Amino acid sequence: MSSTSKSISEHRIFVLSALERIENGEMATVILKDAPQQYLALCQEMIYGIQRWKGSLEKMIQLNVRKRPKLWTRRLLSMALYELYFLKRPPHAVINEAVELCNQSKFKKQSKFVNAFLRQAKLPENVYANDNFPPWLMDLWSQDGRWLKSLQVPPKSGVVFFDRAIPDTYQSIVERPCTINTEPVRGVVYSNQTGPVSGWQGYNEGDWWIMNPAAAYVVDVAVSHVVFKDSFRALDMCAAPGGKSFRLKSYGAEVTSMDMSSARLSRLEENAARLCLDINIIQHDGTKYDDSFGEFDLVLLDAPCSGLGVVRKHPEARWNRTITDVRSNAILQRKLLSCASQYVTGQGVLAYCVCSLHPVEGVEIINAFVETNPEWTVVQEWRTPIGSKSAMTELLDGFQLFVLKRNSQKISSKN
Repeated sequence: MSSTSKSISEHRIFVLSALERIENGEMATVILKDAPQQYLALCQEMIYGIQRWKGSLEKMIQLNVRKRPKLWTRRLLSMALYELYFLKRPPHAVINEAVELCNQSKFKKQSKFVNAFLRQAKLPENVYANDNFPPWLMDLWSQDGRWLKSLQVPPKSGVVFFDRAIPDTYQSIVERPCTINTEPVRGVVYSNQTGPVSGWQGYNEGDWWIMNPAAAYVVDVAVSHVVFKDSFRALDMCAAPGGKSFRLKSYGAEVTSMDMSSARLSRLEENAARLCLDINIIQHDGTKYDDSFGEFDLVLLDAPCSGLGVVRKHPEARWNRTITDVRSNAILQRKLLSCASQYVTGQGVLAYCVCSLHPVEGVEIINAFVETNPEWTVVQEWRTPIGSKSAMTELLDGFQLFVLKRNSQKISSKN
């Protein structure tokens, strides 16, 4: 930067570079590890917000230009428009720094255009959720307006306690109990605490962990089908970072947590140690059966997937995923499910779930499995109720769950 150059806020420099990294396929959670710490919250708000409203921001640009600007300029304009429209930042500071970013880049010739655009742009009175999903996702969710609208609301952290009743010492941190279709989820609340989770009340004491209520409920439904609940062995496949394993422990299960990623298992080990939980943790490829692990009364497979059910907290995924990714995941999911079934005892339960609402990763996987393994029957299906009237307040992740047993004829569905 030359001696005559004007200073630019560090958070704007970082956010602009982050937008490029996201377009190159990086996850925002990874990128934010590089954010300047004094501006972390603001960088997070801007990066996630720009991805959440990317379609609306692009529409604002298109409505105010004759010729679509180049990619770098669109990123800059999107950042500035997000600050002006959504964050209500003072126009003077936002516009001046956007122009200066141009002047100090190889796109210096764009500075006059950027200045004129931001000073003269006509902004809409309202923005709409439907503009902020690619066509293939709109094809999937076009009938679920409440769900689409809810995905534009930033996520909240579900705090999961071991006990059914929230201890009195934590009543002050409870914003509200978590519900699904207005029914409470045992021991799960949204907290009113802010800032890094490691600084929240009860974190160091290991009294709770973070988990979306829908994910906790998936475990609850699976456990409800276990025959001998007083003493049962559970295998949590693809377990890291461990939330479902911890929920299983809250039911008194003897839990084995399996994952092939050493980095992800390290997080699970750290969390289990903080919570003082005795869990058998093994690093293993879930597509390869190993009879030395024994059999289990419940095998829970939360299979790797597109993550379309968690686009509220990973909004960039809606732009970085394609239907090809979904179909590619299905190949691995079929292998994992076939292997998982071999670990189940004769009277045991096989539970398959994904944090995706796409049928290719859910019902199509199960239909193919049952067709080639007719000794298995689906005894319950559950999907996050995305058409619920309470979708906007409950802020659930999107899950599909299929519970299977051998030689069972009774099929039930709970929606």
